[in-house]
Amino acid sequence: MDTQREVARDQIARQVEEARQRTRWLLSTISDEDLSRQHDPVMSPLIWDYGHIGNYEELEKGDLEGDDPLLRGGFVYHMILQHECQHNETMLQTLQIMQGEGRGPVTTVELPDGDSTDEMVHIPGGSYVMGTDDGAWALDNERSAHEVEVDDFYLDTTPFTSRAYQDGLDAGQRRPVSLQGRDDHGQADD
Repeated sequence: MDTQREVARDQIARQVEEARQRTRWLLSTISDEDLSRQHDPVMSPLIWDYGHIGNYEELEKGDLEGDDPLLRGGFVYHMILQHECQHNETMLQTLQIMQGEGRGPVTTVELPDGDSTDEMVHIPGGSYVMGTDDGAWALDNERSAHEVEVDDFYLDTTPFTSRAYQDGLDAGQRRPVSLQGRDDHGQADD
């Protein structure tokens, strides 16, 4: 067997198993009543999402090559993985709007306070290729590759955290802290 193909198959199998474990964890403490209940008019019951994911645990029997274009390069398996991850997002939305405790974020490591700075760097405008023509690993909104023209812009030198954004909102600011005193293009207001 081709080692590269075997590694790709094993990698996809691990990713699918990780997604399945996450799905089961999301629903592990939810009562049968809450699994079956529609918690919001626009959201399906959680059990619908779980049932819709289906059973794709026999990945090790899959062939990543051959004549079928859906199997070639693991296309269908990656599609299954994306599908389950999308349902995980939908389930998380439902869990967060449930009456009662729902399920909030779980911190598995202690996060540093972080230090957002006001420092930004200038990124010159120009044309670049956006998107991809890779149909196997890209979402539909990432296709197809096309050239776009971008104006100059400024970019924070450090990641802008959700905490910093929330701190700004709590302080009554309508714009992120890093953009206070700057115009819509990151230029310092005169």
